[in-house]
Amino acid sequence: MSDTLYYPILKGKQGEFRALGLLGAKKLQITPVIELVPVPFDYAENKPKKSLADHVAAVPKQVVKGWGNGEAWIDPHDLAKDAGAALAQCLTEGRALNAAFVPVIRVESTAPVIQAAKNGVTTDGRGIVLRVTSKHLTDWAVTGPKLTKMLEDVGASRKDAHLILDFGPIGSDVTVLAMAAVSIVRSVPTPKAWKSLAVASGAFPKDLAAVKRLTIARLPRLDYDLWSRIIMSGDLPRRPIFADYAVGHPEWTERDFRMLTMSGSIRYTGGKDWVIVKGTSVKKDKWVQMRQRSKDLMAQPEFSKLSWGDTFIENCANNTGNTGNATTWRQVGTVRHIVKTLKQTASHP
Repeated sequence: MSDTLYYPILKGKQGEFRALGLLGAKKLQITPVIELVPVPFDYAENKPKKSLADHVAAVPKQVVKGWGNGEAWIDPHDLAKDAGAALAQCLTEGRALNAAFVPVIRVESTAPVIQAAKNGVTTDGRGIVLRVTSKHLTDWAVTGPKLTKMLEDVGASRKDAHLILDFGPIGSDVTVLAMAAVSIVRSVPTPKAWKSLAVASGAFPKDLAAVKRLTIARLPRLDYDLWSRIIMSGDLPRRPIFADYAVGHPEWTERDFRMLTMSGSIRYTGGKDWVIVKGTSVKKDKWVQMRQRSKDLMAQPEFSKLSWGDTFIENCANNTGNTGNATTWRQVGTVRHIVKTLKQTASHP
């Protein structure tokens, strides 16, 4: 894990799973955190689209298909009361596929989650991931003993445990937050004893409703800015690894897509900003509009050929490739984001 530069936190969308399979040798430089999300709801039938067991069963298969047998961290928190059963199932079925899964637990994890994680630690021997969210980061005198107890409960020690300090969704100005974050990182108990230490946050919006159609907008990558400020502050007991939510929002939101008008758009990661190229309704104008959206993106100074995603955009613009769909364009955005972020973190002073 010493060569790992980045922990992307992904919501388990199909496009994100597929993106993991398009990184080539760069896979060796990341470890994905896969969040198990709730069972999709069928609003027309007023019931879940599938059972929890069927929903969870798809995850190990998709991860292995896209990611292979590299290490991946599984966080069941969003499944609430079903989190323990889901984590246990995911670890068991992943094991049958030779997946290298590591359980993620939090201060607020329930007893069933802790038990499933303990079984994973004992059976697989890959350790544990402790993810500490913002509300537990303000007082290490309280949180520190809780982390010690969690490690005891799952039968692990700090040398077997990765620690993620997750500041969650962040707003329009990180100046004040950065000062607090530096203090928090400096206060981590026995910082060098952990297998790894990471700082996570997410600045991508919940949706692109604020971006007008047929425009190009730039949204600041405040999550990367926050991490950079922490790194540049100096006098840190340990340099934290960067983690973010790629081109998605940190919080899961269930949507009734019958009520939404999906626009053809590109989420493209530049150095300091995400470039958003937003088109029109795909129901009305279809995905063929993405040829023009791709041309618009290529005319921006942020465009560069770093990844499979960039090549897809170029081919779409030049009529030498297909126009994709919603899953494809999440795949494009995710691949580009991961590769661009890796380049940045690798060269950061």
